[in-house]
Amino acid sequence: MQIKIEIIKHMIIELNGLGAIKQAKFDLTKKLTVFCGHNNTGKTYVAYVIYALTSRQKFTPKVLSDEAITKLFESGELNLTLDFSEICSFRKELVESIGDNLNELFGISKEQAKKFFGSFSLDFKTSEEDFKAKILSESLNAKFNGESFVIDVVKNKGELDVKFTLKINSNVTSRDLDSVRYMILPNLYTSISLYPIPRSIIFPVERNSIYTFSKELSIKRNILIDQMQDISNKQIDPLDFLLKRTTRYPQPIRDGLEIAEDMNNIQKSESDFKAFAEEIEEELLHGKVSISNEGEVQFTSSKAKSKKLPIHLTASIVKTLSSLVFYLKHLARSNDLIIIDEPELNLHPDNQIVLTRIFARLINAGFRLLVSTHSDYIVRELNNLIMLSSQNGGVVELRKKFRYRESEQIKSDEVSAYYFDFKTKTTVGVKQLIVNECGFEVPSIDNTIDNQNNVTEELFYALKYSEQE
Repeated sequence: MQIKIEIIKHMIIELNGLGAIKQAKFDLTKKLTVFCGHNNTGKTYVAYVIYALTSRQKFTPKVLSDEAITKLFESGELNLTLDFSEICSFRKELVESIGDNLNELFGISKEQAKKFFGSFSLDFKTSEEDFKAKILSESLNAKFNGESFVIDVVKNKGELDVKFTLKINSNVTSRDLDSVRYMILPNLYTSISLYPIPRSIIFPVERNSIYTFSKELSIKRNILIDQMQDISNKQIDPLDFLLKRTTRYPQPIRDGLEIAEDMNNIQKSESDFKAFAEEIEEELLHGKVSISNEGEVQFTSSKAKSKKLPIHLTASIVKTLSSLVFYLKHLARSNDLIIIDEPELNLHPDNQIVLTRIFARLINAGFRLLVSTHSDYIVRELNNLIMLSSQNGGVVELRKKFRYRESEQIKSDEVSAYYFDFKTKTTVGVKQLIVNECGFEVPSIDNTIDNQNNVTEELFYALKYSEQE
C-alpha cells in the first residue's frame, strides 16, 4: 500500500560527555561538514565517533529465519515487511555500541575509557515518527554479495516492504547460508538507520606514517606471536594478550594499517572514481602512486619516470596524500563519507587551495566530506567556492576569469560548519556557524589574522616613519 509522507532530510546526532565537550549536535546530512576552532577542543574526538558510527565496523546480529532463507534459495525471491519497532531497537543498539567500545575506538583501556568518558552518550535526535517518515520517504536499491551469490535488495518509496532477489553463481555452502542468516538484516537495518551515508572512511593525522611503518608494525606483530608461543604460564591467554596489545592504536589507525597490509589484494579492484586519484597525482603530486609486487607503496615522479621511490623516501606531500589516492583508485564508492583530519597537513598554501577545489569536485560527484581544519587558506577557498555557486552575472564572469570549473561550485545549503571553543578552562562549546551565500566566518582564524596584521602595520610604520635614535 502506498502511503503519502513528508520527506525528512536531516540526520542529527547528539553527543554528550565526550571529554571536555558536554553536549553538541551535528547534522550529518550535509554534503560538506567543516570542523574548526582551537587545538585541544575535541574535534578529532568527534570525528572518531562519527567514523565509528558510520563505518559499519560494529556488527549487531539480527537473524533471518530458516523459513525465510529456505524460501529465498528455493524460489529465488523473498518479500519481507520491515518491522519498524525492530529497526528502532537496532538503531538504539547501534549508538549504544559506540559508548560500550570507546576503549577500542581511542586505543585505551576500559578503565581509562570510564575515567575520561564516563558520562558519554550518543543518540539520534529524530523522533520515531520522523524516523518512520524518513524510512518511508526513501527508496533503497542495494546488493548483498556472498561468495557464491548476489542478492538484490529493493525498497520503494512509501513502502515498508522489501524484496530480495537471489542470483546464484556457484555451489552454495553452509558458510553462504550463515552469511545470509546473520548478516543480511544487520546490513539492511544499518543502511536504513544511517541513510544517506552508506559507509565512511577516515584519514587521521597519522596517515603520513601508516604506509611508511606498516611493514615494520607487521614484523613486530609476528615477533609478538613468536613470543606468545613461548609463554609457559598456562594462566595467560595468548589471544587475550595479543588483543590487549593491539588496542594501543585507535580504531582509525588500526583500520588504516589493515588496508596497508592488504594492498596487493585491494589493488585488484578498480574504483569508478579513479579519475579523481589521477587528478590529485597530476595537480598536486606531479607523479604516480603505485603498489610494488611486495605490496608496498611507491612513487614515480613525472620528472624521473624510470625511478620508483619507496614511500619513506618521498616528499611529505606524497606520504600525506598517498592513502587518499589509493582509496580513490581502489575503494571509493558513491555517497561514501570521507573524513579527513587536517587536510592541510604538509601542504604549501597553493596546494591547499588546489586540494580544496578537488574536494568540491568530489562533493559534486556524490561523496560526502567531513574535514577538520586550522587552515585559513582552505576556509577562504571554501568560501570562494560557495560564492561561485551564485548565478549573479558578475560572479559568472569571475568564474571564467579565474578558471574555476563548473564542478568546483559548492551550494551554501549543502554546507555545515561547527566552531569548537573553550567556554571555560575545562569545558568546550560547539557552535554551528551561519553559512550563507558568502560562506562562513571562523572567529579564531579571523581574529588571529587581524591581530597579526595590526602588529605588522605598526612595526612597518615604526620602522619607516619613527625618528631614528
